[in-house]
Amino acid sequence: DILDYMEPGTPIYENDRSLAIRIYYPDDGVGTTFKEEYKIVTNGINKNSDPGFKAKLLQHYHEIKKNRETVGRYETDEEMMDRYHFELYESRKIIKEKLDKTTEFFCWPGGGCNENSLRLAISLGYKASTLGTRCFTDMSGSTDDHPRIQRYGMGDKYWINQDWHSSKFKNVLIHRFNAYQKSLYSKLILKLQKNVTKSRFF
Repeated sequence: DILDYMEPGTPIYENDRSLAIRIYYPDDGVGTTFKEEYKIVTNGINKNSDPGFKAKLLQHYHEIKKNRETVGRYETDEEMMDRYHFELYESRKIIKEKLDKTTEFFCWPGGGCNENSLRLAISLGYKASTLGTRCFTDMSGSTDDHPRIQRYGMGDKYWINQDWHSSKFKNVLIHRFNAYQKSLYSKLILKLQKNVTKSRFF
């Protein structure tokens, strides 16, 4: 439960893959302000039954923004590129130092990249990198000659009754991979496994 780790009212910001986004740095004290406002708004309110609860919180959020000069900033272009360089270069350097292996191909964590991080990977000498659904680039210009490796999303979870449930079958990942390779047998096995998993939650 997330409430075991943070106080109610703590801001939770949007997030995405590190090499696909620009980092946001909230101002010091913003979190404290939101937590204090949360206590004010929730005082005497049953937030589980009050349909206007979220709207009241949002109104207070906008009031906080209006009354503060800033609530935070995004990293600059220079900071972003320095971070990208660190992640792309240092990981490669550590592998070389620890394993004495040269890294020539790059798998984007979570499939996330953008045109800046992709061009940097090319300039650092990566011969090819994975092509994920979260790699946001139009592949224009100097990226045309950079080979992309098809990536398959693998997992052992099924979306059932508005929630994720783990499969209890040990071979689910093997069948998932084979299904991507057009194996009709594996597709049927996966369908059967999902139905069995689903029956446990109905």
